[in-house]
Amino acid sequence: MQFPLRKLAHMTEYACLALLLTWHLLTYPGLRRGPFGRLLALAFGLAVLYAATDEFHQLFVPGRSGQLKDVCIDGAGALLGVLFCHVAAAVTGKRKALSAGDGIGISTEEDKKHQEF
Repeated sequence: MQFPLRKLAHMTEYACLALLLTWHLLTYPGLRRGPFGRLLALAFGLAVLYAATDEFHQLFVPGRSGQLKDVCIDGAGALLGVLFCHVAAAVTGKRKALSAGDGIGISTEEDKKHQEF
């Protein structure tokens, strides 16, 4: 029972990481104006990269081992987090607004100020 519960906890942690990465990436006007799928793919890729570096780090810790299986489990959690963002954006109608550069984070006026510099 402890093994599945730990793996489920890891999946949940990486789902949260992917969700937070997506939210953070939305603050960049250039990313926000592009296709929403590209932003989600970037968030997913960064979460999986973090999972891989975490497993690599465990190779050097006594009593621990880095395993590809754990990266896949963490990646599955990140995928769930990204899918949650995709579904939430589709349900709330925010996906088109986000791709157009409206909505979350920086207002249009602030976008224009940043473009001037």
